[in-house]
Amino acid sequence: MNDAALTKPYRGWFVGFFIGLFLLLVSFVNLGSVPSFWWDEGWTLLVARNWVERGFYGRLLEGQLAPPGLQAAFPVVAPIALSFRMLGVGLWQGRLPGVLLTLASLWMTYYLARRLYSRPVAAGTLFVLIAMLVHPAINPIYNGRMVLADMPVVFYLLAGYVCFLIAFRKQVWILPLTMLFWGIALETKIQTLPFWLVAIVIPLGMAALRRRWRTVGILSVTLAGSLVVSRLMVLFQDFILKGHTLPQGSLLGSWATMIAVMNFQVRLTTLGTGLLYGLPTLLGLAFAAWQFIKRYRQLNLDDPEQLIWVSMLWLAGSWFGWYMLLSNGGARYLATPCFLAGMFVSAMLYDLTGHFNLRETWRRARKALHRSEMNSSSLAALFIVVLGIPYVISTLLLFNGMWLGQDRSVLEVSEYLNTQARPGSLVETYDAELFFYLHQPYHFPPDQTHIEYLRRQLLDPNWPIAYSPLEANPDYLVVGPISQDWGVYDQVIADGDFRLLKDYSRYKLYERVRK
Repeated sequence: MNDAALTKPYRGWFVGFFIGLFLLLVSFVNLGSVPSFWWDEGWTLLVARNWVERGFYGRLLEGQLAPPGLQAAFPVVAPIALSFRMLGVGLWQGRLPGVLLTLASLWMTYYLARRLYSRPVAAGTLFVLIAMLVHPAINPIYNGRMVLADMPVVFYLLAGYVCFLIAFRKQVWILPLTMLFWGIALETKIQTLPFWLVAIVIPLGMAALRRRWRTVGILSVTLAGSLVVSRLMVLFQDFILKGHTLPQGSLLGSWATMIAVMNFQVRLTTLGTGLLYGLPTLLGLAFAAWQFIKRYRQLNLDDPEQLIWVSMLWLAGSWFGWYMLLSNGGARYLATPCFLAGMFVSAMLYDLTGHFNLRETWRRARKALHRSEMNSSSLAALFIVVLGIPYVISTLLLFNGMWLGQDRSVLEVSEYLNTQARPGSLVETYDAELFFYLHQPYHFPPDQTHIEYLRRQLLDPNWPIAYSPLEANPDYLVVGPISQDWGVYDQVIADGDFRLLKDYSRYKLYERVRK
């Protein structure tokens, strides 16, 4: 036996080791400073911190207990609070659960892709997810380092699929774990329910039409059980928070600004965003949909791998379709469907590159440049090269920029207010990340203002917003990324009610002008 044959079994372990090492480095290095602390994270970490330090699940407003509001859902907050209790309160501790769930999600999607396709496609899935999702809000490594609901809901959905795959074969006792994970997923992110229903009901209907009654029974029980678990999650949350929170108000107009935005300009912008950052996903879903149509009659829904393949295709496809047709266009809403569709993109690349034969792909691509040798195979190879290289390079630049672009201005402005301002000074701001560090009382606009600014941004630039920052009589004003982008305090600054005191890169600190 030659040396090449002897070392071949270890090649996969060698590559896997370096992939794992890379993932650990990009996931944990500078976790407390990269990426920059953001608005969405601030609300969630604030609630988790108050729950741990005060036993109160909510926020503070002018130093007084206030209801929860714009934070992520309870299944996102709870692991963060546990991390705070075990490791102390801090930004990296708050981000740690999301990183762990992201790494677990990458492992589970590798496992599922290997079972549904093959080992090469599974490895290609990791490559697609890490190296071809170029927007920071979509890339799981970048997104997973932030306190958001996108990677947690991916984790719960994939964990449900893994348990379902195991249970369907022979270990039915694991099926309750599927219901548990999917039930939690339904309460983790508000958009999940309709797409998950599509992903379960369509295979269920297909199985019923083909009289695959065992499959119908398992899917029906899982569907009902998951919905019951999601309701029990709400009751469980109410039970453990009883006496430790305040009623949370509802937001009016969220449907028209977050769920189904019908403005033409928004639809046009969203289409551009989806095509620019989600093109590999769109093509992978189209490729899988074509396979679904061709193989429809041959699909064996008593085979759990094929059943899950159909379900995940509808889950990722319907979610991506909602983004393109109805969402408000925020790039982050692409994160979940792009992750779930990673294996379909990898399968497409595997097919079009001659089973990931890079040398052959490059040879075919060069042939496409000569009219006499142009054919469907060479054109496909050329397309993959033209598509893949810019995406991979852009992702490498994204990772490089993560460490070069560290910003500590949120700590600097917080330190000034905590140490230089008179104790008890009231700080007005809408940049929620500051609340996590401030030891001074602070005030912020009502949660409904969030919807009103979305209306102004998405639907009507002249939409009136009845909020006066002066009503709380603040001593200081901090204008950060969100406040500036939405123009929350433009009028009071223009009126001369505040004067600029310090400029901290991302934040401007103003002092009240008492007239």
